[in-house]
Amino acid sequence: MRKLTKIIGHQEGQSIIETLIVLPLILFLILIIMELSMIYNAKQVCNYAAFCAARTASVYGTSDEAKEKMHRSAAIALSCITPTIVGDAFTLLDAINIPHELPEALRPIIELIEGTFLHWPLRFVDAYLRSRIDTVIVGDYGGRQNVTVELIYYYKCQIFPIGRLIGDGGFAEFLYWLKNNVFPNLPDDLIEGLIKYRHYNIKIRASAKMDYWHKETQEE
Repeated sequence: MRKLTKIIGHQEGQSIIETLIVLPLILFLILIIMELSMIYNAKQVCNYAAFCAARTASVYGTSDEAKEKMHRSAAIALSCITPTIVGDAFTLLDAINIPHELPEALRPIIELIEGTFLHWPLRFVDAYLRSRIDTVIVGDYGGRQNVTVELIYYYKCQIFPIGRLIGDGGFAEFLYWLKNNVFPNLPDDLIEGLIKYRHYNIKIRASAKMDYWHKETQEE
């Protein structure tokens, strides 16, 4: 009887078992918090990108050429949260009809930030392909004109395939549409590489409003 009581009361190794049970849950919770924090940061960057697009619209107007400038300015802002894709930077820039002449004075600055000059163009191309200007509306507010720009960006989650849970927002269909209708020179392996991880992508919407100065600029 004493031996049975001793065996039942033996607690050696109990703390190890408890740690093995609790530690994965704590790590999972930490990773969830990290992922949500990065998504929140991406949302704030998207708001800034929408602001950059609205600022461009306030100066250049709402024509198709102006919308292209809005898209480019937004892509520059979004490149900081966009992963670097694989490929030749200048070939990809040519594929999306982006001129890649850059003042030599900017190269040391970009190399200091990115480590190499070619990283930034690749991030820019990915940001350009992942984003689009959805709506541009000019209206009156308090006796003055303003412009509202709405931006859509497909953010790639870093840890969990959240797009599998809430949907990727039609990311694959959007890329196929770009390839077939807008940029036919995009490499097929690039499109397939982006679509391969489509379940990690989620759609983020952002909008910004600014005073509309385009007409005043033209009159001057």
